[in-house]
Amino acid sequence: SNTIMIYASAPSYMHGVIDPIPELSKVAKRNNIGLHVDACLGGFFLPFAKQLGYDIIPFDFSNPGVTSISADLHKYGYGPMTRSVVLYRNEDFRQAQYFAYPKFTGGLYATPTIAGSRPGALLACAWATMMSIGEEGYQERVKAIVEACRQLASGIANMEDLEVCGQQLPTLSVAFTSDTLDIYRIADHMKDKNWSINSMQNPPCLDFIMTLNTVPKIDQFLADLGTAVKLTRKEGADGKSMGSAKIYGAVGKMPSGPAGEMLKAFTDMT
Repeated sequence: SNTIMIYASAPSYMHGVIDPIPELSKVAKRNNIGLHVDACLGGFFLPFAKQLGYDIIPFDFSNPGVTSISADLHKYGYGPMTRSVVLYRNEDFRQAQYFAYPKFTGGLYATPTIAGSRPGALLACAWATMMSIGEEGYQERVKAIVEACRQLASGIANMEDLEVCGQQLPTLSVAFTSDTLDIYRIADHMKDKNWSINSMQNPPCLDFIMTLNTVPKIDQFLADLGTAVKLTRKEGADGKSMGSAKIYGAVGKMPSGPAGEMLKAFTDMT
């Protein structure tokens, strides 16, 4: 009864899976609460995938319960970093984020965001990027990434000791885990091969986000992953945990309080 909004991802950073937004939309409408869709990763990807005919779960305002959507202009928008947009279903929702103070001694004051001043140069760069790439350019990029993702997922699914996370066909990333091997050791071996791969937890898994740079390198990735799996299998239980395997193994055994304090200390040093 005290819920004011629902939050959903399209897709989630952890597994590249789109939340069941049509079902959540019905819940939001039934209870007269907002539904925000975090499409920061997929906002400039999923619409073009849908245009190309890929089966994409409806995540946008076609769901009557969705009240706002966020999307990053960088990532798959290919604009400069730190620029994002938030879209609202109507002007009433948008005005709710404004700050207006008519009694300010410096004059009448209103701002659409928490930040009173915002740089316009990066927004101009993002607009120029989008105009340069164009709709067909985005479609070409999306098609290459989706096809590479599905090639990668198929290759991983055929590897002994590995399992692809989730039931959805991947679009922009592939997450995978193992019930028999230390997945974080596999990550360390992949990093030794200079691959950038994300270690996730709850459950332990790895997520590989596809980019234009990695599209032509899927065969090499699968070959290196196969080697990493063999090395981890050979090490067995006697293998020494290093790197992320050691860190995630230790943190996973700690209560959330001490683990949080350790993260704060680490942030102080960075």
